[in-house]
Amino acid sequence: MKLLLPALLTVIIASACHKNSNTAYIHGTITGYDMQKCACCGGYVLKLDNGDSSYRFFSFPPGSNVDSTQFPQSVYLNYVVTDSCGPFRFIKVTAMTQ
Repeated sequence: MKLLLPALLTVIIASACHKNSNTAYIHGTITGYDMQKCACCGGYVLKLDNGDSSYRFFSFPPGSNVDSTQFPQSVYLNYVVTDSCGPFRFIKVTAMTQ
């Protein structure tokens, strides 16, 4: 009986811990296209609502219903960080909707 409680707690804790599957959409705003001419410039500029700095991405995912010509534009998205160059962080958008 003494081992039952620690074993049960271990099972509960282990089942609650899992890797983030990144299925929750994050809200952000596409502010425009970066037209600067530099080695790290280019791409669409995305500002996330969580207060993080802006990200750059180069293409919209297939099946997204987002107009790539209207800015600023409020979107919900999933992404993975791909690279950084100086102050810029680049992402690959895996899903996006308005």
